[in-house]
Amino acid sequence: MMTEDEKQEHNLKRLGAATLLLFLVAVSFVCWWLYTGIGFFEDEMSVASSFGPRKSPRVPLPAGIVPRDGMGYDDLTTPTDFHFDPALGAKLFHDQCGFCHTSDSPVNTEYNPQPPNLALVVPQRSDDQLFTAISDGMTTPEVNTNPTIGPRWHAFRLYLDQSDRRQLVAYLRHKYPAAK
Repeated sequence: MMTEDEKQEHNLKRLGAATLLLFLVAVSFVCWWLYTGIGFFEDEMSVASSFGPRKSPRVPLPAGIVPRDGMGYDDLTTPTDFHFDPALGAKLFHDQCGFCHTSDSPVNTEYNPQPPNLALVVPQRSDDQLFTAISDGMTTPEVNTNPTIGPRWHAFRLYLDQSDRRQLVAYLRHKYPAAK
């Protein structure tokens, strides 16, 4: 027969073992839950896309619309209601591009190699090529800059909406017309 102290000690050991088992089951469940993409919220795209594979779009995309790196969709055709505003284009160029792409800027002289001269580049490119370069940035793994700026920079889709990027293209075309 067990004494009262032995019974209490035995019950405490059983309680400790049950608590440990419950804790392990809870940890296992949380690990499984995170591993499967938080399965209770599969329809919530903001949570599920972070942990699991992307699902295809549920609605067919119209012609001329292209998904870009999970950052939304771009219409590759210039909207018919687009109106070029030279003042807005100049302000966008000054705020977003001018500090690297003007010859007298301190940033332009700091990098080696220097950012490209837009007066030479813009006339050689189509509006779609300019829009894509502004939106997605330039991928130049062969360019080794000092100081380092990485293999990809200037992805302005992260900072400017589509209409502002169109304004930049129109301003560049206005400022650097193609040679005749």
